[in-house]
Amino acid sequence: MNSEVPNFAISKGCLKAVELLNEKMYTAIFDESKQPKDVTVLVFRLLFQLVNFPDIHQKLDNREYWRRIVSYLRVESGGKIGSHLKELCDRLDFSEENIYLISRLSEPLIKKLNPSNFSKICGTTGFIVFYIKDAFEYCGLIENAKTHPRQLLKFLEYKIKRLKSSVEKINEMSL
Repeated sequence: MNSEVPNFAISKGCLKAVELLNEKMYTAIFDESKQPKDVTVLVFRLLFQLVNFPDIHQKLDNREYWRRIVSYLRVESGGKIGSHLKELCDRLDFSEENIYLISRLSEPLIKKLNPSNFSKICGTTGFIVFYIKDAFEYCGLIENAKTHPRQLLKFLEYKIKRLKSSVEKINEMSL
């Protein structure tokens, strides 16, 4: 068995979904004056954590966070969100630390991370969830046949290391 973890590549289904992100959808959702549902904002937090953009800070309230996302996407994608997402594939950060942060951020959502669930709320968000789901399957946050065993093991070993460190800190504090 080949133990090399293949590079991430979005699936054909995801590619088709991302290609559907056109200018009409862009103008409909990316409006600073409209605040989307919190779950929609969470999807974008997951997307931008996957890319690990430090300039779009995660600890902002949803209103300010949404304002920054809208501003970023207007400038960087120029309305071509699908093309921009394809370009971002090369920037996805699958480091253990980033995957761990994403796992913490996505905890309340992980079991519901299905494009059809989000398409009911917002079509654009549903298409973006295809992209996020592919990345989560790749790195082991969602286990399925696409998840490479070595990638899953790498993430779980890191998570164990983090948990052990937390336990050690708690034990030191109780002494």
